Amino acid sequence: MILIETTPNLYGISLKGDYNDLKSLHESLSNYLEFYQKNEKLFPYSNYEYMLSLCYDIRHAWMGARDYDIQDNNAEEFGSYAECIYKLTAQGKKEIAAVRKQHGKGNLYFSVPILYPIAFHYLITLEYILEDWYRREWFPSMPVPYDDISVCGDRAQIQLFVAALWKNLADLFGREEALHLYRFVHDADCFLLPSELYTDMLLHYQLSQFKHLTREERKQFLLFAFYEQLDEDFEAEDAADLPDCCKQYSKALLSLQKAKASQPLTLNAFFDQYDTRFQDKKIIDEDEFEAFLQSLWSVTPADEEPEW
Repeated sequence: MILIETTPNLYGISLKGDYNDLKSLHESLSNYLEFYQKNEKLFPYSNYEYMLSLCYDIRHAWMGARDYDIQDNNAEEFGSYAECIYKLTAQGKKEIAAVRKQHGKGNLYFSVPILYPIAFHYLITLEYILEDWYRREWFPSMPVPYDDISVCGDRAQIQLFVAALWKNLADLFGREEALHLYRFVHDADCFLLPSELYTDMLLHYQLSQFKHLTREERKQFLLFAFYEQLDEDFEAEDAADLPDCCKQYSKALLSLQKAKASQPLTLNAFFDQYDTRFQDKKIIDEDEFEAFLQSLWSVTPADEEPEW
Protein backbone atom coordinates (compact mmCIF):
# COMPACT_ATOMS: atom_id res chain seq x y z
CA MET A 1 0.00 0.00 0.00
CA ILE A 2 1.36 3.41 -1.02
CA LEU A 3 1.67 5.85 1.90
CA ILE A 4 2.26 9.60 1.63
CA GLU A 5 3.20 11.49 4.77
CA THR A 6 4.10 15.13 5.39
CA THR A 7 7.68 15.58 6.57
CA PRO A 8 8.07 16.98 10.12
CA ASN A 9 9.05 20.53 9.04
CA LEU A 10 6.52 20.66 6.16
CA TYR A 11 9.14 20.87 3.41
CA GLY A 12 7.50 18.09 1.46
CA ILE A 13 6.12 14.58 1.43
CA SER A 14 7.63 11.20 2.09
CA LEU A 15 6.39 8.69 -0.51
CA LYS A 16 6.48 5.20 1.01
CA GLY A 17 5.74 1.68 -0.10
CA ASP A 18 7.16 -1.82 -0.08
CA TYR A 19 9.13 -3.19 -3.02
CA ASN A 20 6.09 -4.32 -5.00
CA ASP A 21 4.12 -1.12 -4.29
CA LEU A 22 6.80 1.18 -5.63
CA LYS A 23 7.90 -1.06 -8.49
CA SER A 24 4.29 -1.36 -9.72
CA LEU A 25 3.75 2.41 -9.44
CA HIS A 26 6.99 3.08 -11.31
CA GLU A 27 6.05 0.73 -14.15
CA SER A 28 2.53 2.16 -14.44
CA LEU A 29 3.74 5.75 -14.53
CA SER A 30 6.51 4.98 -17.01
CA ASN A 31 4.23 3.06 -19.39
CA TYR A 32 1.28 5.44 -19.24
CA LEU A 33 3.28 8.66 -19.47
CA GLU A 34 5.27 7.37 -22.44
CA PHE A 35 2.12 6.31 -24.28
CA TYR A 36 0.34 9.57 -23.47
CA GLN A 37 3.27 11.74 -24.52
CA LYS A 38 3.59 9.93 -27.87
CA ASN A 39 -0.11 10.26 -28.69
CA GLU A 40 -1.06 13.64 -27.25
CA LYS A 41 0.76 16.20 -29.37
CA LEU A 42 -0.37 19.11 -27.18
CA PHE A 43 1.40 17.68 -24.12
CA PRO A 44 4.75 19.53 -23.83
CA TYR A 45 7.77 17.27 -23.96
CA SER A 46 9.39 19.42 -21.26
CA ASN A 47 6.51 18.51 -18.93
CA TYR A 48 6.98 14.85 -19.80
CA GLU A 49 10.64 15.15 -18.82
CA TYR A 50 9.61 16.80 -15.56
CA MET A 51 7.32 13.86 -14.77
CA LEU A 52 10.13 11.42 -15.51
CA SER A 53 11.92 12.80 -12.44
CA LEU A 54 9.13 11.22 -10.36
CA CYS A 55 9.72 7.87 -12.06
CA TYR A 56 13.45 8.25 -11.43
CA ASP A 57 12.99 8.86 -7.70
CA ILE A 58 10.52 5.99 -7.29
CA ARG A 59 12.83 3.59 -9.12
CA HIS A 60 15.77 4.51 -6.90
CA ALA A 61 13.53 4.14 -3.85
CA TRP A 62 12.53 0.53 -4.55
CA MET A 63 16.15 -0.21 -5.47
CA GLY A 64 17.04 0.80 -1.89
CA ALA A 65 19.01 3.92 -2.86
CA ARG A 66 16.81 6.34 -0.89
CA ASP A 67 15.32 5.99 2.62
CA TYR A 68 13.55 3.11 4.32
CA ASP A 69 11.79 2.27 7.56
CA ILE A 70 9.65 -0.40 9.18
CA GLN A 71 5.85 -0.12 9.07
CA ASP A 72 4.03 -2.03 11.82
CA ASN A 73 1.88 -4.72 10.22
CA ASN A 74 -0.26 -5.29 13.37
CA ALA A 75 0.31 -9.01 13.04
CA GLU A 76 -0.01 -9.60 16.78
CA GLU A 77 -3.42 -7.90 16.90
CA PHE A 78 -4.79 -9.71 13.87
CA GLY A 79 -3.25 -12.94 15.04
CA SER A 80 -5.21 -12.72 18.29
CA TYR A 81 -8.41 -12.14 16.30
CA ALA A 82 -7.68 -15.18 14.16
CA GLU A 83 -7.21 -17.35 17.23
CA CYS A 84 -10.65 -16.30 18.47
CA ILE A 85 -12.19 -17.60 15.25
CA TYR A 86 -9.99 -20.60 14.51
CA LYS A 87 -8.51 -22.72 17.27
CA LEU A 88 -4.82 -22.81 16.37
CA THR A 89 -2.94 -26.04 16.85
CA ALA A 90 0.31 -26.14 18.77
CA GLN A 91 2.14 -26.71 15.48
CA GLY A 92 0.35 -23.72 13.91
CA LYS A 93 1.38 -21.46 16.78
CA LYS A 94 4.95 -22.71 16.46
CA GLU A 95 5.06 -21.96 12.73
CA ILE A 96 3.64 -18.47 13.24
CA ALA A 97 6.16 -17.75 15.97
CA ALA A 98 9.00 -18.82 13.65
CA VAL A 99 7.80 -16.50 10.88
CA ARG A 100 7.41 -13.61 13.34
CA LYS A 101 10.91 -14.18 14.64
CA GLN A 102 12.30 -14.08 11.09
CA HIS A 103 10.44 -10.96 9.94
CA GLY A 104 10.07 -8.97 13.14
CA LYS A 105 7.01 -6.85 13.85
CA GLY A 106 6.79 -4.86 10.64
CA ASN A 107 7.20 -4.69 6.88
CA LEU A 108 10.15 -3.08 5.14
CA TYR A 109 9.02 0.11 3.38
CA PHE A 110 11.18 2.13 1.03
CA SER A 111 10.65 5.89 0.85
CA VAL A 112 11.74 9.00 -1.00
CA PRO A 113 11.22 12.67 0.03
CA ILE A 114 9.69 15.09 -2.50
CA LEU A 115 9.51 18.86 -1.96
CA TYR A 116 5.94 20.14 -1.95
CA PRO A 117 6.02 22.44 -5.03
CA ILE A 118 7.23 19.45 -7.06
CA ALA A 119 4.61 17.15 -5.50
CA PHE A 120 1.91 19.70 -6.42
CA HIS A 121 3.24 19.77 -9.98
CA TYR A 122 2.99 15.98 -10.18
CA LEU A 123 -0.55 15.94 -8.77
CA ILE A 124 -1.95 18.63 -11.08
CA THR A 125 -0.28 17.13 -14.16
CA LEU A 126 -1.56 13.63 -13.41
CA GLU A 127 -5.08 14.99 -12.83
CA TYR A 128 -4.83 16.71 -16.22
CA ILE A 129 -3.70 13.50 -17.93
CA LEU A 130 -6.29 11.28 -16.25
CA GLU A 131 -9.09 13.71 -17.14
CA ASP A 132 -7.82 13.85 -20.73
CA TRP A 133 -8.69 10.16 -21.08
CA TYR A 134 -12.35 11.00 -21.58
CA ARG A 135 -11.77 13.45 -24.43
CA ARG A 136 -9.36 11.58 -26.68
CA GLU A 137 -10.24 9.22 -29.48
CA TRP A 138 -6.85 7.58 -29.80
CA PHE A 139 -7.16 5.42 -26.67
CA PRO A 140 -9.47 2.77 -28.20
CA SER A 141 -6.92 1.98 -30.94
CA MET A 142 -3.85 1.33 -28.81
CA PRO A 143 -0.90 -0.62 -30.20
CA VAL A 144 -0.03 -4.06 -28.82
CA PRO A 145 1.44 -4.82 -26.30
CA TYR A 146 0.01 -1.72 -24.57
CA ASP A 147 -3.63 -2.71 -24.86
CA ASP A 148 -6.85 -1.80 -23.04
CA ILE A 149 -6.19 -4.18 -20.14
CA SER A 150 -2.69 -2.78 -19.60
CA VAL A 151 -4.06 0.77 -19.58
CA CYS A 152 -6.81 -0.22 -17.13
CA GLY A 153 -4.24 -1.51 -14.64
CA ASP A 154 -1.85 1.40 -15.08
CA ARG A 155 -4.57 4.01 -14.70
CA ALA A 156 -5.78 2.29 -11.51
CA GLN A 157 -2.27 2.46 -10.03
CA ILE A 158 -1.92 6.13 -10.94
CA GLN A 159 -5.37 7.00 -9.58
CA LEU A 160 -4.52 5.35 -6.25
CA PHE A 161 -1.35 7.44 -6.11
CA VAL A 162 -3.32 10.62 -6.91
CA ALA A 163 -5.89 9.73 -4.23
CA ALA A 164 -3.07 9.31 -1.69
CA LEU A 165 -1.75 12.78 -2.61
CA TRP A 166 -5.21 14.31 -2.06
CA LYS A 167 -5.49 12.55 1.30
CA ASN A 168 -2.14 14.04 2.28
CA LEU A 169 -3.42 17.53 1.44
CA ALA A 170 -6.49 16.87 3.58
CA ASP A 171 -4.21 15.91 6.46
CA LEU A 172 -2.03 18.99 5.90
CA PHE A 173 -4.62 21.73 5.28
CA GLY A 174 -7.74 20.17 6.80
CA ARG A 175 -10.46 18.40 4.85
CA GLU A 176 -12.54 21.50 4.10
CA GLU A 177 -9.62 23.39 2.59
CA ALA A 178 -8.48 20.34 0.62
CA LEU A 179 -12.00 19.99 -0.77
CA HIS A 180 -11.81 23.57 -2.09
CA LEU A 181 -8.66 22.58 -3.96
CA TYR A 182 -10.10 19.27 -5.15
CA ARG A 183 -13.36 20.77 -6.39
CA PHE A 184 -11.58 23.57 -8.19
CA VAL A 185 -9.51 21.03 -10.11
CA HIS A 186 -12.45 18.76 -10.89
CA ASP A 187 -15.14 21.37 -11.51
CA ALA A 188 -13.10 23.71 -13.69
CA ASP A 189 -13.86 23.64 -17.40
CA CYS A 190 -10.13 23.43 -17.95
CA PHE A 191 -6.91 24.20 -16.16
CA LEU A 192 -3.42 24.75 -17.44
CA LEU A 193 -0.57 22.36 -16.90
CA PRO A 194 1.85 23.73 -14.32
CA SER A 195 4.76 25.63 -15.80
CA GLU A 196 8.04 23.88 -15.08
CA LEU A 197 9.86 27.22 -14.83
CA TYR A 198 7.26 28.55 -12.43
CA THR A 199 7.46 25.40 -10.30
CA ASP A 200 11.23 25.85 -10.18
CA MET A 201 10.70 29.44 -9.02
CA LEU A 202 8.38 28.34 -6.18
CA LEU A 203 10.88 25.65 -5.24
CA HIS A 204 13.72 28.17 -5.20
CA TYR A 205 11.73 30.48 -2.97
CA GLN A 206 10.83 27.63 -0.61
CA LEU A 207 14.45 26.55 -0.18
CA SER A 208 15.65 30.09 0.49
CA GLN A 209 12.82 31.38 2.70
CA PHE A 210 11.09 28.46 4.43
CA LYS A 211 13.48 28.56 7.38
CA HIS A 212 12.30 32.10 8.20
CA LEU A 213 8.59 31.18 8.33
CA THR A 214 6.53 29.95 11.25
CA ARG A 215 4.72 26.62 10.90
CA GLU A 216 1.43 28.36 10.08
CA GLU A 217 3.15 30.64 7.54
CA ARG A 218 4.67 27.57 5.92
CA LYS A 219 1.18 26.13 5.46
CA GLN A 220 0.03 29.39 3.93
CA PHE A 221 2.95 29.34 1.49
CA LEU A 222 2.14 25.76 0.46
CA LEU A 223 -1.52 26.65 -0.03
CA PHE A 224 -0.51 29.66 -2.10
CA ALA A 225 1.93 27.57 -4.13
CA PHE A 226 -0.75 25.01 -5.00
CA TYR A 227 -3.15 27.70 -6.21
CA GLU A 228 -0.44 29.45 -8.21
CA GLN A 229 0.48 26.26 -10.04
CA LEU A 230 -3.16 25.74 -10.96
CA ASP A 231 -3.82 29.17 -12.37
CA GLU A 232 -2.06 32.52 -12.35
CA ASP A 233 -5.32 34.50 -12.35
CA PHE A 234 -6.85 34.21 -8.87
CA GLU A 235 -6.89 37.94 -8.10
CA ALA A 236 -10.05 39.92 -8.77
CA GLU A 237 -11.37 43.35 -7.85
CA ASP A 238 -14.57 42.18 -6.17
CA ALA A 239 -13.51 39.64 -3.54
CA ALA A 240 -17.15 39.17 -2.45
CA ASP A 241 -17.90 37.44 -5.74
CA LEU A 242 -14.93 35.09 -5.60
CA PRO A 243 -15.45 31.39 -4.92
CA ASP A 244 -14.10 30.06 -1.64
CA CYS A 245 -10.88 28.81 -3.19
CA CYS A 246 -10.04 32.28 -4.51
CA LYS A 247 -10.74 33.83 -1.11
CA GLN A 248 -8.32 31.35 0.43
CA TYR A 249 -5.75 32.22 -2.20
CA SER A 250 -6.02 35.90 -1.27
CA LYS A 251 -5.77 35.04 2.42
CA ALA A 252 -2.64 32.99 1.84
CA LEU A 253 -1.06 35.75 -0.23
CA LEU A 254 -1.78 38.35 2.47
CA SER A 255 -0.29 36.08 5.13
CA LEU A 256 2.91 35.69 3.12
CA GLN A 257 3.20 39.42 2.56
CA LYS A 258 3.13 39.88 6.34
CA ALA A 259 5.55 37.03 7.02
CA LYS A 260 8.91 37.74 8.62
CA ALA A 261 10.90 36.09 5.86
CA SER A 262 14.09 37.93 4.93
CA GLN A 263 12.83 38.32 1.38
CA PRO A 264 9.07 38.42 0.81
CA LEU A 265 7.50 36.46 -2.01
CA THR A 266 6.97 38.90 -4.86
CA LEU A 267 5.60 37.10 -7.89
CA ASN A 268 5.46 40.27 -9.94
CA ALA A 269 9.23 40.54 -9.61
CA PHE A 270 9.54 37.08 -11.11
CA PHE A 271 7.16 37.63 -14.01
CA ASP A 272 8.24 41.19 -14.83
CA GLN A 273 11.94 40.46 -14.74
CA TYR A 274 11.51 37.08 -16.45
CA ASP A 275 9.66 38.70 -19.37
CA THR A 276 12.29 41.42 -19.63
CA ARG A 277 15.20 38.99 -19.64
CA PHE A 278 13.90 35.95 -21.51
CA GLN A 279 10.95 37.00 -23.67
CA ASP A 280 12.93 36.99 -26.93
CA LYS A 281 14.68 33.67 -26.29
CA LYS A 282 13.38 30.39 -27.69
CA ILE A 283 15.79 28.36 -25.54
CA ILE A 284 16.67 29.43 -22.01
CA ASP A 285 20.12 28.59 -20.72
CA GLU A 286 19.81 26.70 -17.41
CA ASP A 287 22.76 28.49 -15.82
CA GLU A 288 21.32 31.86 -16.80
CA PHE A 289 17.92 30.95 -15.36
CA GLU A 290 19.54 29.74 -12.13
CA ALA A 291 21.47 33.02 -11.83
CA PHE A 292 18.21 34.89 -12.39
CA LEU A 293 16.53 33.00 -9.53
CA GLN A 294 19.54 33.57 -7.29
CA SER A 295 19.19 37.30 -7.93
CA LEU A 296 15.63 37.15 -6.56
CA TRP A 297 16.14 34.71 -3.67
CA SER A 298 19.61 33.51 -2.85
CA VAL A 299 19.86 29.77 -2.10
CA THR A 300 22.94 28.69 -0.15
CA PRO A 301 24.44 25.17 -0.21
CA ALA A 302 22.96 24.61 3.26
CA ASP A 303 19.47 25.37 1.90
CA GLU A 304 19.81 22.62 -0.70
CA GLU A 305 19.78 20.04 2.13
CA PRO A 306 16.57 21.07 3.91
CA GLU A 307 15.68 19.87 7.39
CA TRP A 308 12.66 17.98 6.13
